[in-house]
Amino acid sequence: MIISYKAQHKINRVIFLYFPMLLFFLFILIPLLWSLSTSFRIGADVISRNFSFLPNPPTLANYIYVWTQNHIGQYFGNSMITSVGAVFIIGIFSLFNGYALSRFNYKGKRFFMVLLLMTQMIPVAFNMSAIYLMMKKLHLVNNLFGIILLHISSGLPYNSIMMKSFIGNIPKEVDEAASVDGCNRWQIIQKIILPTVRPGLG
Repeated sequence: MIISYKAQHKINRVIFLYFPMLLFFLFILIPLLWSLSTSFRIGADVISRNFSFLPNPPTLANYIYVWTQNHIGQYFGNSMITSVGAVFIIGIFSLFNGYALSRFNYKGKRFFMVLLLMTQMIPVAFNMSAIYLMMKKLHLVNNLFGIILLHISSGLPYNSIMMKSFIGNIPKEVDEAASVDGCNRWQIIQKIILPTVRPGLG
């Protein structure tokens, strides 16, 4: 029996692409499902030798315990405040930095770009002691604002470079045309640059 080239190609695609992808997907999914199943078990069932993928009976006691006794709600709220605050501020400042780096030529611009790149070459762990001492002197240890500042300082350089790349792909003639139509610098950023680079900000 002669198999056509198209049928052989489909078979090879299933064997060498889809099947390994399925195995990899199961390799990742099964531990996650097992963790989810374990979260609905009582303590005795977790260490029981009788294997059962589904909890019997399922219980919400673990979730109630961590939410009421371990203050998980407060921790979740703190994480939301720090992450949303840092992302919002990084998005705004990286947009302005990227616009300035892309559209203006000024003395020290290349040196500033090198500094931004150098910050990405230094591991965070290398500066941990210095960062802690500085935050302690500023009374920002164990403070949400201090954590937001740390996120901003680590994320802003990289995102500024990314925004420069995105904005650099927009022709300067677009800015000039908008300026001729009466737009000021802020209106150009708000009405032209921001909608264009929105995928980059996301």
